[in-house]
Amino acid sequence: MKIVFINPPQPNLVNPGTQAPLGVLYLIAVLRNAGYQDVELLNLTAVDPDKVEFPEADIYGFTATSLDYHLCEQLSKQVKIQYPKAKILLGGAHATITHSLGMVNMQCFDSVCIGEAESIIVRMVEDVQNDTLLNRYFGEPIQPLDQLPFPARDVLEQQGGKIFGLGTQFSSNESTVIMGSRGCPFSCAFCASAAIWKTKNVRRRQPINIAAEIRHVKDAYGINEFRFSDDNLNLSRKWLHALCEKLKPLDIIWRGSVHAGFSTYEDYKIMYNAGCREICPGIESGDQRVLDTLRKGTTCEQNVQCINEASQAGINVRVLLITGAPGEYSNTPELTMEFLSNVNYHSLALKQFRPFPGSEIWAHPEEFGCRILDNDCAKQNFYFWGADGETPIRSLIETDTMSAADLEDNMRRMHNYVKSTKRDNRG
Repeated sequence: MKIVFINPPQPNLVNPGTQAPLGVLYLIAVLRNAGYQDVELLNLTAVDPDKVEFPEADIYGFTATSLDYHLCEQLSKQVKIQYPKAKILLGGAHATITHSLGMVNMQCFDSVCIGEAESIIVRMVEDVQNDTLLNRYFGEPIQPLDQLPFPARDVLEQQGGKIFGLGTQFSSNESTVIMGSRGCPFSCAFCASAAIWKTKNVRRRQPINIAAEIRHVKDAYGINEFRFSDDNLNLSRKWLHALCEKLKPLDIIWRGSVHAGFSTYEDYKIMYNAGCREICPGIESGDQRVLDTLRKGTTCEQNVQCINEASQAGINVRVLLITGAPGEYSNTPELTMEFLSNVNYHSLALKQFRPFPGSEIWAHPEEFGCRILDNDCAKQNFYFWGADGETPIRSLIETDTMSAADLEDNMRRMHNYVKSTKRDNRG
């Protein structure tokens, strides 16, 4: 039984090899533990989708977000033509979020996994062997997370690239992604986290387990730079402090996302002493009206404090911003520019607002004074920068206060401003 997992092309990324497909690497490790050794990864992140060559296998497993699902459809059709007897599985965020919305073409896939596939992937493979494969499987949330094997990073040709803002390099050229927790308790209206994890509860690995994985990665690959992919690292000060205690003697450099209002200068100093060199807070906007509309649960004052205290502690801050969002007015860009002039940030990451499936704005746009003009997921690229150098500015919404053209004007002014700072971080 040969199994090939497929990480789809990412044509909108400038550095597509930087992010390891952590979910798939977990699945490969789980299958290996169950005795399936002929398992491969076909990592297509930097490959032209029209030039993909598939090895022969019994099972092909695609992982897809809503942004790249259309490419998975395209590639699955190619597999069906080349290897008609093979079974094609689909998992990932898009399948989990949209399975009940009719947004998965079941003519392209033999079975879909909804939820956390680590809990069900062995059964799916067994059912293929027994010719009893179902159309849909439901993976339960993994609890505790410590029971998972470490991701099978050995299947990657390249572990990872530069993960810090503006290409800043602190140690080795390679890096990797690690996850310490799953879930987010917040209700940001543009985010699909709750729909992906099927719960707002946060499940955390034990710091000793995380440290053991990092030690393994250092020994096996000589990697010293790590990106925590958790939605928020700093929601529990007790857990974060315990994690930093375990990370400090490992002599690594790392970055992670944080939520403003949950940490103090002292917390950031503890993180710095444990190797943290960059945090990425979701600031979104310098206009409080936007934060309130998006249900961020933060204030501009909290965001200022977060950025400046982390910077004071020696940590670079990559400010995450959204433009063209519900709640904006014509002066929103100027308010955000003024906000940025009052904080000590290191780099900026600006994204165009997109109403992603699974978010509250997607499900109930009217509650946010918003109308979705185009819900084709293939058009939801939120990057300004792409492999082609520039991505056209286009609003997929209009609001009660702003037409699509007005929002595009906001987006253009913000984009030009961020470029002018020379601190824009291309994704």
